[in-house]
Amino acid sequence: MIERYGVNCIYMTDSAGYVLPDEVTTKIAMLRSELNGNTKIGFHGHHNLTMGDANSLAAIDAGAERIDGSVAGNTPPEVFVAVRQTCRSQVRYPGS
Repeated sequence: MIERYGVNCIYMTDSAGYVLPDEVTTKIAMLRSELNGNTKIGFHGHHNLTMGDANSLAAIDAGAERIDGSVAGNTPPEVFVAVRQTCRSQVRYPGS
């Protein structure tokens, strides 16, 4: 329904910072399967358990096209960019 109202991007957010990569993979894949191909998917993760970078990589592997990051408790971009350039998101997680 929200796509009919003109939404062109939907974000999964981990505002509490407690989600693990397997859950990110499952939720992003579910969004991708339910949305039309023109709707972008994003991920906004917090780094409370130091999982922001791993969760962001899992989101990309599952089909997310936009990743938020900042130095204010969210996914730390300086680490994420370095890891992403090194492994090109070839990181695999148990169960994914």
